[in-house]
Amino acid sequence: MPRNDQDRVLWTLTEHGGSMAKSDLARRLQTRLTELDVVLQELERAGKVKLTEIKGKLVVGLRDSR
Repeated sequence: MPRNDQDRVLWTLTEHGGSMAKSDLARRLQTRLTELDVVLQELERAGKVKLTEIKGKLVVGLRDSR
């Protein structure tokens, strides 16, 4: 079970194939985009997620842990 916001994001991405649109992730987590942005910045700095623009949508994806 996820313990904090970062864990919730990582768990949700894992449960949904490793990536999803940022807006869908916010909806799934029932959080505001501005709050999600803070968590995603922390995870991106830690090298755990990568943000990519695909067809005009910002997609959050898990980075390989290799």
